[in-house]
Amino acid sequence: MNFDNIPTWEQWKNASSSFMQIRATKPTLVRVDNLVKQYPVAQGAAKVTTLKDLKHAIADWDTDKIDRGVKTGRLEAMQALYDIVLRKIYQLDGWATHGYILTSCVGYKLGTGAYDENKVPAGPDTWNTRRREETVEIGSRVAKMTAAIASAHGSYQAFKASKSISDAEDRKTLKIFMAPEFFFRGPYGAYQDIGWNAKIMAMMRGETSKSQYEDWLFVLGTALYSSDKEVKQGTKMVKVGNLLENYALVQKGGSQTNEVQDLVVAKEFPSHVDFKHPGLGNLQWFDPAQTQAKVGGQMQKHFAPEGGRVDPVKDWDGTGNAPVLGVNTAQVSEKVGGTIFTKDGITFGLEVCRDHLIGRLAHCKEAGTVLIQLVPSCGASIEHSSIACVADGIVFNVDGDGAGNTDVLINTGGAGTQVGGREYNASDGNKIAIYDPARIPWPGLIRKDAVPNV
Repeated sequence: MNFDNIPTWEQWKNASSSFMQIRATKPTLVRVDNLVKQYPVAQGAAKVTTLKDLKHAIADWDTDKIDRGVKTGRLEAMQALYDIVLRKIYQLDGWATHGYILTSCVGYKLGTGAYDENKVPAGPDTWNTRRREETVEIGSRVAKMTAAIASAHGSYQAFKASKSISDAEDRKTLKIFMAPEFFFRGPYGAYQDIGWNAKIMAMMRGETSKSQYEDWLFVLGTALYSSDKEVKQGTKMVKVGNLLENYALVQKGGSQTNEVQDLVVAKEFPSHVDFKHPGLGNLQWFDPAQTQAKVGGQMQKHFAPEGGRVDPVKDWDGTGNAPVLGVNTAQVSEKVGGTIFTKDGITFGLEVCRDHLIGRLAHCKEAGTVLIQLVPSCGASIEHSSIACVADGIVFNVDGDGAGNTDVLINTGGAGTQVGGREYNASDGNKIAIYDPARIPWPGLIRKDAVPNV
């Protein structure tokens, strides 16, 4: 059963039929009925308010049934009503002009991650030398990303024509452009000024704010930073090593693009493959007493991002199996400052490389609730045991290892179902992979305490 629009009272009464005297004894159903009656006469912003009230009323109805263990023959109709209510909310209340039914994943295929471990900034003022060189390098990286996005847009127009996708259908399709991990890494292995995150976003808006990108979401790879880790010793602050941080950069496109539409997602669990560490074994790299990384030509003690959990590598059983988050690690929420975010009403989970391999999203409190799972990486593919989106959810990986690779799966259980697509040439000689539109699995009825506040 499906509704193309919010049903009239007569349509709703027939779809969810029961005797009126029986309905009157069911308070959660009466509340739904009254809001369905109210919607046609609501005007302007009141329509959105009514829809949000209706969404929560349906959740109350569903929660009541779950709590009492009661079966109902009205479930299919309530499911259909909930689905159309969600769609109407996102159409009327989103900052964009409409909601999305489908998504097409667009991957920028190229190799990333390489840097000269022996490159040392010239003295005597090495900090300013790095700042100047990194400023120039970031400018060139922004230009490269800008050209790649323009190539992706042009390639998508060719793809759209080849698939006979109408403009009306295309407006319902969110295009997700993603570049791999370490796209912004710098000539020395990492940038030294974390303030570049905001500057990169602002520079990229020169392209992404164009009206042609109204229906695009950009994951601009990741940006890597190495800043001094200092502790107080007596009356002085003393450097004890490097704090290494890696951030995925996310930006909504279109004419309304501004800093409000920007966000960063931090990588929680760095990997030994992220940095050069000559003379240090891979497992030693994860030992807080031994770990080092060579950045700016210098081998220095490495510190994982502050606030992260203890790395599960310490629980490695020696069998050669990669360590994963489990009973010895905290199961935290990823909604605030974590891997989960919402754009245009769509709940995303973004895991950078090793975070995905060890199951950051799969282990969190909200596992199994995101609609689209994004994995920018450099040395990681989709790990089937780490797929943590809803049933029929979309998993998208862009990997920068070697010449680059991309993959899109639908979460149908097990290894998932592969999504087909085509490759196009980017202007820089790399590839743009465009995947067939896949249906966004809008959520069905769930408990009220699990319903997002939209």
